[in-house]
Amino acid sequence: MTSSSHPESALFYNDTDVDFSWEEALEPSSGYLYLVDQDQLTVVTFANGFFTPNLFTDWPGLPHGQSWTHVRNVTDQYVEGREYGLRQVNVNTSPP
Repeated sequence: MTSSSHPESALFYNDTDVDFSWEEALEPSSGYLYLVDQDQLTVVTFANGFFTPNLFTDWPGLPHGQSWTHVRNVTDQYVEGREYGLRQVNVNTSPP
């Protein structure tokens, strides 16, 4: 998983709007579930995630601190697939 707005996952960025992209899943796929939160261990599901048929998304207004982007494959039978991606994002909203 990559981000053109926040390319280095270990660095802090002042921009609270982030974009993400990922490569197509190896197994047949109807899309992806994604979620951004502050818990590295979250499992994204239909109940808490957002569906996209695309290989990219954006998330506006991240809070100060460390967040995690979770992506999960949705099979061609619309069943939750495996955890597909996890990426750390750091945002600094404090003034200099």
